[in-house]
Amino acid sequence: MKKFVITSLAVLSFVTASIETTSLIATASSTPAIEQEKNDASKDPWGRAIRTTNLPKNYKDFPYILEHIPNVMYEGKHKFKFGEILTPAQFAKESDYSTKTMSKWGDMVEQYGNQILNVDYRTIDQKWADKVLAVQNQQNIMVRKNLLKYVSWVKKNHIRIEGKLTAEPSTASMGEGNFFMMARFKFKIISYDKNKDYIIYDDWFTNNRLKEIAKNVEYEGFTDIQLDLTTYNGTLDQVKVSDGASINRHATFKKAKR
Repeated sequence: MKKFVITSLAVLSFVTASIETTSLIATASSTPAIEQEKNDASKDPWGRAIRTTNLPKNYKDFPYILEHIPNVMYEGKHKFKFGEILTPAQFAKESDYSTKTMSKWGDMVEQYGNQILNVDYRTIDQKWADKVLAVQNQQNIMVRKNLLKYVSWVKKNHIRIEGKLTAEPSTASMGEGNFFMMARFKFKIISYDKNKDYIIYDDWFTNNRLKEIAKNVEYEGFTDIQLDLTTYNGTLDQVKVSDGASINRHATFKKAKR
């Protein structure tokens, strides 16, 4: 099994995003990836339709392009473009790469994102924090403390958020010493009393950014979620969502179409 030497950021990340172009739909592709020979040529290893026409400009960066995902998602300013090590197409050729492992990563990314985007001051408790911690790299000893502090703040500030995040397992990449997986998301901030501290649990979601987000309006977009090794010189099976992960740091989103 191939081993990777990657260091964790160990910093809690929070949401900033550029409210740029994008509308979520989902997508398909160009060339079959690892394990593709086991499937129909028109399907990816997860059984989704791929496409070979109307491809994004950077289609060669991906193992294939999905039918249900728009080009704008593929063409975004993804993290692997900066200090690039392995694009998704290159990463899919790694000896440790498998659909089973990428499905596991996708499940962890979704559990993390769906906790962060679903908060209700009337029901939140330590179990909410435990579900985040279950899929997050905890090399930073402040992670648990900060999560529980946020739980208390949600109750005090009457914060309610509803949303959904869907990971795309075929888009895993490696860059700047970390792994990344693309995801589509939508969210709506229903209530809060004061615009201070964290409204969404994300270091990159600043109070100034919150001023651009209207209450009770749904937004949608896409992002790259960071993952890290849980042990030095580990394998792809020893990866969790980074303790420095952020939905909004690498995100692009806008008001959802009605």
